Amino acid sequence: MVTNAGGSSITLIDGRNQRVAAEIATGEGQVGVAIDPEGRFAYVADWYGRAVSVVDLDERAVVRRLAAGNVPAGLMLAPGGSHLYVANRDDDAIAEMNPATGETLRTVKVGKHPFGIALDPAGELLFSANVESDDVSIVEVRTLSVIATVKVGERPYAVAYMAPYQRLFVTNQYDNTVSVIDVESRKVVDTIAVGEYPEGIALHPDGIHIYVANWFDNTVSVINGLSLKVERTIATGNGSRAFGEFIGGI
Repeated sequence: MVTNAGGSSITLIDGRNQRVAAEIATGEGQVGVAIDPEGRFAYVADWYGRAVSVVDLDERAVVRRLAAGNVPAGLMLAPGGSHLYVANRDDDAIAEMNPATGETLRTVKVGKHPFGIALDPAGELLFSANVESDDVSIVEVRTLSVIATVKVGERPYAVAYMAPYQRLFVTNQYDNTVSVIDVESRKVVDTIAVGEYPEGIALHPDGIHIYVANWFDNTVSVINGLSLKVERTIATGNGSRAFGEFIGGI
């Protein structure tokens, strides 16, 4: 699934034949996307409309719109799909919603302009990259409260969590780096130089490699999450941008 941030639709691509299966009209300025565990519904953040569109992937149509905060960006579903977490950028807050009813259950203030978010596999911790305050908020989901704030590089954009090793990887757009946070100690343990203006970041299904999309130099950096070294740099097309989960197995 591709969100067309410059338009008013999402595109479904059939991974078996790598062809466009459908284009679905949604809100204007789609950003984050999350898919429920059964693969039936997709939740799409509407950047300009203060809403989350609920797309029925069988019917290939928007079936509901959930009211969100100001400028919703990153989305995450809790394990099992019981709760939807929305980074409302201009509210400096994360909202916890009931995806079935659209009700906002709780909110928590984080750093300035949260954008990319992630959950640990157990759904106990939430991580928020806060673009304007140059930090990452670690949120305890049970109480929905910030338990740590970790300074990273300049303009952090997105995050990926390597669960068995409790490592959080954070792209820093203006530093051309990835910060590595040890979640247990809540400290930055390494900073890795990547390409120019890194944005999207995702953990490979092998659980070891981290892929980073570098917008300005048209590359993807492949980081070994154990050695914390860049193993490969892959040339791509012009303007390599990504947000959310963009790496999968074939």
